[in-house]
Amino acid sequence: MSNEITINSGETLKIKKDDSVVDEIIIDRGGDSSSNAVHFVMEGGNLEVEGVTLTGGRGEQGGVVHVHGGSATFKSCSIFDNIANEYDE
Repeated sequence: MSNEITINSGETLKIKKDDSVVDEIIIDRGGDSSSNAVHFVMEGGNLEVEGVTLTGGRGEQGGVVHVHGGSATFKSCSIFDNIANEYDE
């Protein structure tokens, strides 16, 4: 599975739940043991996520976000059931 969102240098992606939305907003990548399904790949730039649930992410070095550069900010988010398979220091 691919189609993760890549944020490059000079770009900003903002995802924010509108106050008029009553129900929870869930972004589920549906990753399992046979596929990688990272939510976001940071190649630079800025990611701002607020008020959503991120689940079902799976990746070699991060289930939700894989940061090569840039910054990622999560505010009032639920992040659960995501798996990173390995970690390189």
